[in-house]
Amino acid sequence: MILPGFAQLDTIHWLPPLNSADPTQVADHYVYISTPTLTTFTVTITDGSGTVLATVPVSNTIPYRYYIGNGQPTHFMVTISELNTPLPNRGLILHGKFPFYANLRVQSADQAEHITANGRAAEGTLFRAGVVPMRMGSSNRNFVLGMIATQDCTHVKIKGYDKNISFAGSPYISQDSTLIKLKKGDCYVVSGYTNTSDPAANLAGFTGATIESDNPIVINNGNFLGSVENQNLSQDIMVKQTIPLNWLGTDYIVIRGNGTDSMEAALVIAAYDSTIVSVNCKVIDTIMKTDGLLTNAGKYKLIFNSYSPAPGLNMYIHTSKPAYVYETLGADSNSANTGLDLIPPLNCGLPREINQMDSINYIGKTEYTTDLFAFTATPPTTLSINGIQQTAGSPIACLPGWVTYRVTGLKGNVKIVSTGPMAAGVFGYNGDASFAGYFSGFGVTSTINIATNNTMICGDTTKALLNLSSLGGVYDSLKWYRNDTLVSTGGGVNDSVYTTKGGTFKLEALNGSCSSISNIIIIKDCLPPPITIPNVFTPNGDGKNDVFRIDSLSHYPGSKLEIYNRWGNLIYESSDYQNNWNGVSQQSNKKCSDGVYFYILNLGTKKNSYKGFVQLLGNGA
Repeated sequence: MILPGFAQLDTIHWLPPLNSADPTQVADHYVYISTPTLTTFTVTITDGSGTVLATVPVSNTIPYRYYIGNGQPTHFMVTISELNTPLPNRGLILHGKFPFYANLRVQSADQAEHITANGRAAEGTLFRAGVVPMRMGSSNRNFVLGMIATQDCTHVKIKGYDKNISFAGSPYISQDSTLIKLKKGDCYVVSGYTNTSDPAANLAGFTGATIESDNPIVINNGNFLGSVENQNLSQDIMVKQTIPLNWLGTDYIVIRGNGTDSMEAALVIAAYDSTIVSVNCKVIDTIMKTDGLLTNAGKYKLIFNSYSPAPGLNMYIHTSKPAYVYETLGADSNSANTGLDLIPPLNCGLPREINQMDSINYIGKTEYTTDLFAFTATPPTTLSINGIQQTAGSPIACLPGWVTYRVTGLKGNVKIVSTGPMAAGVFGYNGDASFAGYFSGFGVTSTINIATNNTMICGDTTKALLNLSSLGGVYDSLKWYRNDTLVSTGGGVNDSVYTTKGGTFKLEALNGSCSSISNIIIIKDCLPPPITIPNVFTPNGDGKNDVFRIDSLSHYPGSKLEIYNRWGNLIYESSDYQNNWNGVSQQSNKKCSDGVYFYILNLGTKKNSYKGFVQLLGNGA
């Protein structure tokens, strides 16, 4: 096995704050901390200013539940008066010696949500806002985006949103772009409410907005509350920690929950212009534009009623360019119980183990009816949950090599192990409150890079070393190819090979049946020096110019030389000529007389033959 993959495991996590339009919809919220590490270590929790909030012991057998607070304001929830201004003492930053998971959970009587921190994979400088486009407003719905700066002197610009949006809070934002200056650890939250007095642009005008910065930031975004349904009472917390554009992919598997057709949809948010969207291998739309003062339809596509029938209940989404894919997912048929998933792209660098999800059916003391979903590459793949091997997964339309799973009734701590790359998450409900979220899927890419110490090979005495310079993910084997042919020596799990021949080289990494291909290295053979043919030689035995020597001929193995006398008779021929004709006729085995002889040299290549005359002198014949 080659290199570990960590998914959302990391030694540092950031959780930027958010804001609810209705503070009564926010009650208890916690960070659930777990790790596969058997050794007990300390996780330090600070706010953005560096103030230590807690130091907690964590190990695989000792997960920890950190209580943040109730309602707003807390370190995670800010009030309307704290919007649109740098906040030095909000947000949560978690540090540990060993990698760990950080899963924020929030609830109230009618609302709930899971937000899994993505570690360093969440850091970036270019994002699109992942908020749900709503069709109806209410007094407690909003869109919201919170960020935290991970370095000093960070400048952030938010642009590309509808110019008619009315942002909540003060100072008032009215222009069509917002410039923000932050110090390390500073947080910043923007929100737009959907009261009847607020403009219609607040429903969907922020979806797909661009957030760019000159230093890395981390973003949480979504709706606190939101819904895709055209009902003003059907809503829930729909928030996720997003990822920057460099972590996006083009292939996604979406797994249906337990909701109705109007609750469940895939949301594709374009990262680049002219993105073609296909569902189950059929093109359905082109998202033409992503920036500027555009109509909402130019930024995203909502896809309803495209799941395969039971038992699969999945769909395959392909985009021509990297894009975000979210899913609005119903925990049950109650239209109030809608959660939001950020779908991880298919990636051979995905992990094979989640060890572990802590107390999946609880937020604080409240128990939820919880289901688990997962997708994994196959065959041959087996997936086990808490040591129990699951039955065969459901196939996916027009996507061989991947399957999905749905498991109901799970409780407590959950460990998932797969023999192939895998992503998994949970969703659940209690009354009118529900949550949804993946627990793994980001933090590792299958990017493979190879390098060489020499891009030119000259003769048999020169060789080039090709080596693996970087690889993310968990892999069974590596295979080297030259000109698309498997290299016979250096296959298997070797991370370097030598070559004495030029060509086009690449490396394939295999994770079960999942294959990732590296960059391509071109190594050239030296162009041989030009052929030089003498016009005279003197085989008189003085050790000087005694043979007919053709310079650089060794670079052309398989050459053929023919020598004719003045009457056109062949007197000498040689295949793979070795510069050894000393003026003796092969027919008579006698020295040739002095004079002019005609030669034909064929190099055994596509080049034309060399023809000419050579004068033989001093042969004594």
